Amino acid sequence: PADATNGTSVKLPSGVISEARNDAGATAVRAALDGDTVEQAYRKADISVPPPGTPVTDPVPPTLLKAGDIGIWKDHLVMALGNGKVLVSGQEQPLDSVGSGPDFMGWLDPTKQHASGQGQGQAVQSPDPGSTGA
Repeated sequence: PADATNGTSVKLPSGVISEARNDAGATAVRAALDGDTVEQAYRKADISVPPPGTPVTDPVPPTLLKAGDIGIWKDHLVMALGNGKVLVSGQEQPLDSVGSGPDFMGWLDPTKQHASGQGQGQAVQSPDPGSTGA
């Protein structure tokens, strides 16, 4: 079973500690490492993920992947584990092992659409009350 480290830190099977973008992402990674599908893992974090084949309109560049980001292909999903690793069929694999090709739709952060309540910084911040705004 996955080692449930604290907060956004997740211990991968290789022993490496990886960081998720937020607690929901970390929850999903831990569930996936324990054997859940990508969809089941995110359901445990109260987040629905788009089905395979969904166009990715706001992709995450592969160089910026964090644990919990998902790769969408026409017929399946995979979860990024961060540190250049992905979870494929329950196994930690190098990111470059998944390739891309015409069936690859892109990488996305499934927690982004839920950012409003999760401190993702997506909401416009009001000015500091002590600031003059000048």
